[in-house]
Amino acid sequence: MTKPRRASIHRDAADLIGVSHFHKLNGNSFRVWAPEGAPCRIEYSTAVLRQARLQSARENAEGVLYGRCENGSIRVVAARPAPDAADPRLSGLDPIGIFAARLRGEVFLTERDLERFEKIESGAVVALVIAGSRAGFFVHEPDGSLQSIKSHLEFSLDEPPPELERPAPAVAPTGWNWKPFAVSALIAIAISLWIASSRVKPQARPPVALTLHDENLALRIAWNPAAIPAPATLEIVDGGVQQSIDIAGLNGLTYARRSGQVTVRLAGETARFTGADPPVPPLDRLREQVAELDAETRDLKTVAAIRTRRIAEMERILSKMDLAH
Repeated sequence: MTKPRRASIHRDAADLIGVSHFHKLNGNSFRVWAPEGAPCRIEYSTAVLRQARLQSARENAEGVLYGRCENGSIRVVAARPAPDAADPRLSGLDPIGIFAARLRGEVFLTERDLERFEKIESGAVVALVIAGSRAGFFVHEPDGSLQSIKSHLEFSLDEPPPELERPAPAVAPTGWNWKPFAVSALIAIAISLWIASSRVKPQARPPVALTLHDENLALRIAWNPAAIPAPATLEIVDGGVQQSIDIAGLNGLTYARRSGQVTVRLAGETARFTGADPPVPPLDRLREQVAELDAETRDLKTVAAIRTRRIAEMERILSKMDLAH
């Protein structure tokens, strides 16, 4: 096989977009990549995209593009993970480029892609990069430079492939050949179904996993920080007394409970603890006794004041009775 030369792919200003330059291959469905400012025109089979993406269904992939260069245009027909001269389906085709298919990211040439693309022995004149549901071609400029950061035109793999217009035949056809259209429709349906099934579904938010553990009359409260939106507040109801705690940057804390009934709420989840009341510390018990004595003293003073008023009232009554006699 002869390797195509980069000098043979400059775009002719008189090209008609939509009419293939490969007249012998016009029976197949092809797209046209010919953006304004691009140094060449590329025709590519819809099967190329499918072959490249199928190899990256689970991980990033790379390989070789096969096709032909004629009449100032490039036609990309097949994609393989490695050169395969024994494949009969590649008969009459040359290795003309490289491809890189990534599960996600941006459409650009990495250092690894550039190293493969610039190898003289590869004979590569075109590079195809697929990133998620976007793709783009890369080619050398007439001066030999390469725009590797951004393709002249990115396109969506979700769009249906527009077919090339066919040159008007010199003689009116005697019958309608439906097979190319049926094959193109089946390929388009297969690609659409594969893209729909391979789209990454948004992951559901992980559970908060709120847990309570009693440790020496204290509660160890834990949760999954990856499931907590910021900012987040932990609510604790202990024996009827409610309080809120800011838990930014935390994945757990230890809480000294005051009763045997504790309810904890966080990000829509609730956890409850039921157990024995913790014993009252000696200092707290002494304070309670002092408070009880103070209350008793106040009661006694109240009773004494009442008795004093009664005695004074009785003395006034007796004094009036003595004056009457």
